Amino acid sequence: MDSDLKLNSFLKFGYFLDYKHPCYDLHIPGKINRPYEGLSESELIDLGVEKFKNAIRNNFQKGRHNIVPLSGGLDSRALLAGLLELTGAKNITTFTFGTPGSLDYDIAKVIAKKAGVDHYCFNLSDYKFTFDELIETSSRIDHQSILFHHFPLWETDKICKGNLVWSGAIIDVFFGRHFHLKTGETLNEAKENFIRENRYLNNIDISNLPDRDLHHLIEYDSSFSSEILYEHVLDLFNRQLKYIAPHVMPKGYEYAVLFNDKDLTQFSFDIGQKYIDNQYLYKKILLRAFPDFFKIPTKSNNGLPLDAGKIRKLNARYKNGSLRLLSRFLSSVVNPNINYADYDYGIRHRKDINKIIYESIQNLKKRNIVPWIDINSIWDRHISNRKQFGNVLILLTSLEIHLQAGLTL
Repeated sequence: MDSDLKLNSFLKFGYFLDYKHPCYDLHIPGKINRPYEGLSESELIDLGVEKFKNAIRNNFQKGRHNIVPLSGGLDSRALLAGLLELTGAKNITTFTFGTPGSLDYDIAKVIAKKAGVDHYCFNLSDYKFTFDELIETSSRIDHQSILFHHFPLWETDKICKGNLVWSGAIIDVFFGRHFHLKTGETLNEAKENFIRENRYLNNIDISNLPDRDLHHLIEYDSSFSSEILYEHVLDLFNRQLKYIAPHVMPKGYEYAVLFNDKDLTQFSFDIGQKYIDNQYLYKKILLRAFPDFFKIPTKSNNGLPLDAGKIRKLNARYKNGSLRLLSRFLSSVVNPNINYADYDYGIRHRKDINKIIYESIQNLKKRNIVPWIDINSIWDRHISNRKQFGNVLILLTSLEIHLQAGLTL
């Protein structure tokens, strides 16, 4: 790949489009078989429950201790609930990382308590970031994606190494996690949609090539049935395998995953588009399979259980939106939807993050590989609170640390 194209793919998406994951050959069905026509929705749900539980059973290894990275979402708690049907709570440990007060962090604690498992909380508001750990993290994610949004590896190593780590990555996307606002009638239109939906920076464009130049780097298998949305396949082949997989499954651990279960992934395609829009059937499958665990609030439902009514959902969405807005102006208010930590604030006020970011972007400037980016202006506007450019600075810092860790362009 041309080095300028490779560099611009990272500046556009936050990951490199030339990546091939060394461990996972994602099974994406090439056609829709439609063997379930005539089945009722309830019958489809029962069939989905059976296939989901079988996928967990197929990955289970008797005698191993199981680790589940737990969030406030759907997949990790489903894995935990499924494991509890195969082994005792004493054989399972969970952990979460992020910011107290956020939905991910707080709901994970509730789920772990419900399950009766040992649970570790890693508060990124207090976690001290170091160059050495970031360099090691870069190597363990193949120098591939954004840093700072990952496991605190030196802590998770203490509980994960030697055990079986269960990842819910990607399987939810098979069942329609990503709703596509626009769908293309042609592959080129779909690639334009992919770029629009997946650009990492929405407040500034720091790449120096037109989007169309990146089209041929966006992977697609032309043998796929025309019944399958282009956007769905592009998401799985590119964002999921080139960003999500290395990001949430760093090297050094042994993983159990469901996205390699061909029976489950084929089922997700065979049920048809109407059942995967907004994860319609998937949510019903999980609710029927593990009702006690999905009566607990979920992040995807604004902190409400999956079966909450419309009025409650509207109120929760308004409440969380208000808190998210207030968090921009009041440091005492936590954005409930924050995934990891408030890095806009951290860059301005935390010595560890401030030092790492500033030194990294200055080193990147000296390399002169992105001369069109006014790095000092971005830094100054962020530090003076004129712009929220934390995401830009994280992206540029990640690029520099990857280069220090051995990345070649």
